[in-house]
Amino acid sequence: MCLASHDMAEVESLCDSIAILRDGEIAFAGTVIALTEKIGKYYNIQIRTGQGLETYESDDIRASLITILKSYEEKDTVIQDIRVDRGSLEQHFLKIAKGE
Repeated sequence: MCLASHDMAEVESLCDSIAILRDGEIAFAGTVIALTEKIGKYYNIQIRTGQGLETYESDDIRASLITILKSYEEKDTVIQDIRVDRGSLEQHFLKIAKGE
């Protein structure tokens, strides 16, 4: 079965393997896990405080978390929640499609 879509959440939930086109050529073909490995480490860090939600992007989670947490400590801001994820298929798709 083949599916063509720009809805990356739909693609990620329905497909075992994917292909990404760039300028009419296949720029990537494989699994979502293989795509993540090809792109390298890419993280989204979300910090929730009483002032709201802030999102950071990182390729070095350890260094980024240290820097981010120190800045909140310096501001004496209470952190209510921290979430870290590896980035969405859409973010990875955009990197490949742009040739990054």
